[in-house]
Amino acid sequence: MSEVSGIEDWTSDDKVSWLRGKGVSVGGGGKWKIGDLKKGEAGRKRVDLSWAEGVLGGRECRELYEGMVGGRDLINRYDGGDGRVIWKDGVDKADALAELRARLTEVKAERTAEELEGTEEWWEFLGLYNVVIDSLTLPPPGTGELKALLMELYNLSIKVSFSVNGAPKSTLDRLGYFDACKVRLGLPDNKSSHLISFNGIENGLLRGNRVPPYHMKPSLTQESPFLPWTLPCDYRIHSGLNCGAASCPPVGQYTSEGIEEELGTAWRSWVKGEGGARRKEGGGWEVSMIMKWYKEDFDDEGSTMVQKVGEGRGEVLDGKVGYMVYDWGIEEGGKTWKGPGIWKTIRRVLG
Repeated sequence: MSEVSGIEDWTSDDKVSWLRGKGVSVGGGGKWKIGDLKKGEAGRKRVDLSWAEGVLGGRECRELYEGMVGGRDLINRYDGGDGRVIWKDGVDKADALAELRARLTEVKAERTAEELEGTEEWWEFLGLYNVVIDSLTLPPPGTGELKALLMELYNLSIKVSFSVNGAPKSTLDRLGYFDACKVRLGLPDNKSSHLISFNGIENGLLRGNRVPPYHMKPSLTQESPFLPWTLPCDYRIHSGLNCGAASCPPVGQYTSEGIEEELGTAWRSWVKGEGGARRKEGGGWEVSMIMKWYKEDFDDEGSTMVQKVGEGRGEVLDGKVGYMVYDWGIEEGGKTWKGPGIWKTIRRVLG
């Protein structure tokens, strides 16, 4: 199997074969059962996930499910047990995450959050997501494999979190969302895992642990086990990360071998499009507000943000350069995430 389309028609062997084809070693004797996930008697549903038998090593799906949507802002759980799924050597994990993202788009289609939760496809997708995410360990520091994995993990998990936890609608909630919502990532010792927030992935690991916009301290503390995996900041990541807002750059696919070329392509495409940079009527230019929020990433000893945009477009940006109004709009029909309140949010922002 090379595609995930039509998964609802697969047999158990088909689904296990797909996992193995993606490099996931399926073993163990535990059974994963899912049922009665809808609250109340009406609409209770039993979903057949027998294909996952043995994959989760005996963990009950109820615990997994409650960990995802039980008010703790986690979208996956990992207990470090012996039943953990192991990836084979040489598999491009970023590619598997990209396939999951494509599957999520198919499953969500035009459905509202309520409609989505009433489908077997959604619960099967969450099962597949958790099998894959629970099995992830960080690649070696400083590698293209690490950069590609983090890009794909962020873009996929934001979309899953919007469906599971809801999306922030107010300025205050947006400020707290990317600190509060987290995933678990395994370390290469294959025995431990730790929580990391979306800000931890973007600003901690992908930006060399630079301070996020409107924050006072870095996302990763000096005690964070993830510090050895921080990457030197590459301004082009901002043309490839998508936090779910209408003004975010489009989502591309990133691979371990091609990450540098792919980021170059994404950067040029973004700044040549209306969302990245555009000429104003009457003269001058407007660029994405992202370039203001992360200005330190674009201005370095080699060149300025204006020069980088010009190089990406293949022309000189003449006249005054301003910033576009950012559209925080998200897809209609989704859940709304309500933050912990102003004081808890402020404490998180202050570190």
